[in-house]
Amino acid sequence: MDIVSSWMGSGISPRRCVGEEESKDDWHYVLDRLAGKRIAPAALITHRFPFTELEKGFRIMRDKQEEYGKIMGLM
Repeated sequence: MDIVSSWMGSGISPRRCVGEEESKDDWHYVLDRLAGKRIAPAALITHRFPFTELEKGFRIMRDKQEEYGKIMGLM
């Protein structure tokens, strides 16, 4: 899977999990879990549209037309 673009918070809020040292920021928290296969981001994707049809995905989010998790535009 290639991630072309993403946005996620400021990355300055440290997190602490039971039995773990405090992470530097949200990015490192996520990267550590991705590397350890503790999270599966592909499982969060509920919709995939080719870029030519991505407007449908925006309408789903804007108008709350149906349940969604993550809507992706495919190249």
